[in-house]
Amino acid sequence: MRDVFQSKERGAALLSILMIVAVMSIAALAAVESLGRSIALARLSDERSQIMWAARSTEAVASQSVLQVETLGTQAFGKPTVFPLDRGTIIATLSDASNCFNLNSLGGDAGAPAAHEAYKRLLLHSGILPGDAQRLADTAADWIDGDEETRAYGAEAEAYRRQPVPYRTSNRLMENISELRAVEGYTPEILRRISENVCVRPDTNQTALNIETLKQSNAALLAALFSEVMTLEEAEGAIRGRPVSGWGAIDAFLGLDTISRIAPESRNDAILGVRSGYVRLDANINVGSTRERIALVYKTDAPGTAVLVERRVGAF
Repeated sequence: MRDVFQSKERGAALLSILMIVAVMSIAALAAVESLGRSIALARLSDERSQIMWAARSTEAVASQSVLQVETLGTQAFGKPTVFPLDRGTIIATLSDASNCFNLNSLGGDAGAPAAHEAYKRLLLHSGILPGDAQRLADTAADWIDGDEETRAYGAEAEAYRRQPVPYRTSNRLMENISELRAVEGYTPEILRRISENVCVRPDTNQTALNIETLKQSNAALLAALFSEVMTLEEAEGAIRGRPVSGWGAIDAFLGLDTISRIAPESRNDAILGVRSGYVRLDANINVGSTRERIALVYKTDAPGTAVLVERRVGAF
């Protein structure tokens, strides 16, 4: 009987020891996981800190890189430059940012009617139906202008107050192209059609197009701003006819058969240029497993100057 009792005691002691070992193992595992999370958070925080300083460094040297466009011309565009970091890289690329319709020109005074008509032509050349083009031009202009008077097909504050989530019109110049998503009628499909040819600049002036960097996707923009009688096909042909070495001068572009056939009074020669009024720098910053994107737009219309007018961080 005593042997049976002692056997049961030994079994209970063994079970207790096993339970203690199990509890200690679980506690040790939790401690290791907690330590791992702490180390991962510390590493991520360190990488984010390095990303932040790398972004500041990029901005600090970007203006000097932008000024190189004056001497290198279009050769400065599209070539990635790699800057090494301790645990990563910055890959920066310059591009021309002149070739776009400044939506804020719709809010100007003297030039607003002409800008409004040019924007409607851009929408039409982008494959948007005439009725929709009129409505989209009016709603964008109503969003920007400083009054509450609704255009024929526009939308002021009252229209937006009837939305499921009410809001108001800005009634001031846009600060970011993403604002267009809040404007009545601008669906994802509309934005996709015009995204490459519209932009937001800090004033109401329309920058001259750089004919040396126009792409086929800018044909609608060229036709809209240069002449009301220019067709999309003619704009595509003019861009396609650019010599390998570039136009060199506006007169060479104006000498094209498709261009010279347009009456001078029907042309807007002043909208053409051979230098960049705006230059954009895109940078991909990689530190460890952390990634960040920044886009900087500089105004370069005056020789020897590069003024930062737009900064975007993250996905865009």
